[in-house]
Amino acid sequence: MNKDQIDLRDFLEAIKKNILYIFLGTLIATFLSAFITYSYMKPVYEAEALLIVHEIPKKDQKLETSDIDAQLKLIPTYKEMMESPMVMDAAGSEAGMTGGELKKHIYISADPSNQILSIRAESNDPRNAAFLANLVAYTAKEEIQSFLTISNISTLSRAEASEEPIRPKPFLNIGIAFILSLFSGCLVVCMSRFFFAKFRSSNEIQSALKVPILGRGLKVNTKPYTLYRSKHDLDESWDTHPLYRKLVARWANTSKPKEGYRKLKTNLVLLNKTKEARAIVITGSTRKDGSTLTSGNLAVSLAQSGKRTVYVDANLYTPAGHLMFNSSNRVGLSSYLAGDNNLDRITQSTFHSNLDILTIGRDIAERADYFTLSQVTALIQDLKRKYEYVIIDCAPTEISADTNLFANQADGCVYVVNYKEGKLSQTLSSFNQLKESGATILGTFVNWYKP
Repeated sequence: MNKDQIDLRDFLEAIKKNILYIFLGTLIATFLSAFITYSYMKPVYEAEALLIVHEIPKKDQKLETSDIDAQLKLIPTYKEMMESPMVMDAAGSEAGMTGGELKKHIYISADPSNQILSIRAESNDPRNAAFLANLVAYTAKEEIQSFLTISNISTLSRAEASEEPIRPKPFLNIGIAFILSLFSGCLVVCMSRFFFAKFRSSNEIQSALKVPILGRGLKVNTKPYTLYRSKHDLDESWDTHPLYRKLVARWANTSKPKEGYRKLKTNLVLLNKTKEARAIVITGSTRKDGSTLTSGNLAVSLAQSGKRTVYVDANLYTPAGHLMFNSSNRVGLSSYLAGDNNLDRITQSTFHSNLDILTIGRDIAERADYFTLSQVTALIQDLKRKYEYVIIDCAPTEISADTNLFANQADGCVYVVNYKEGKLSQTLSSFNQLKESGATILGTFVNWYKP
């Protein structure tokens, strides 16, 4: 499963998993809607009065169609006059308010196809709504007829007080709140599953990335450090860097964290028998994936199995190889970029005779821009001539273009996934970037795995 293949079943599963939270949020939103509707929203009542514009025919005079058309043409004019200050101010003085205040309660409408004018009034009191509608209708009729010196406006119906408010509609509000909150809850869960989903099992990681899982690393806890160490281990103090204490592969005693790296080493050695996989890049999608710890323990495991190995710190952004192996950072990769390709001079020995390290070196930031494809190719070939295995620790693909450069020239790449905090979309995005660079993905290593 990848980001483009998340189907309906995944969304339904996510909704099912969070159904309690969805319904709890829906009930809270519904309760708040009911509370606000009944406690804070005042009922609004409406009353409507109707006026008709018509020509009163004289005795023995027939009403012609042209007379009706003439009245229809006057409807828009009458509507504008009724909304004018002339009418509103006069009606407002009778109602004890200004014309502007009255206009906020009055809505006048007219249909061009008939001769009827509608005056609707809204108020929190049904009787006041009827009073205002009738007042404006009467005032408009008197003012317009007086102004135009004609009498062609009559009252068609008077406004009556209605005890049924037009708003709010409690059941409608509560129903809308229930549906919207339920939909919103499901939408948030689905969007979280799509954009912020985490892996739920190692099988899901393998299905998403479509590469084999080469090993699983458990969380390394340095507190019970003395429980894992034996008398054969080196006698280092707690003053060393935490990464150094997390090199569990060097512990003499067998432990579950150590077995995860041994399995990774065994699978890579077996892969090397079918296709050359000696220069291996270790990287992930974020800094929390633990690629540095994985590459260090892998290098130690290979050295312990009798393989001449070199660990290369090619993480130009957060180099930690010298801290992990408790070594100097005076020379290293920066020296090679400066033209010193004598590996005996720029590499350092470690606590194991089969393991050397090439740290990042000083002033790497000044020389990183000169890292070319030919230099990377030459470095890897030089190292492969001297060592059986070259383990290259690279920065996450999301923040470093150099990682793609190394991955393209190496024999293969192990992609580290943070089982605890790795996000599905981010992991897939970085993985696809690595594939597009031309890297050969040998498999994945699942860090912080919890069975």
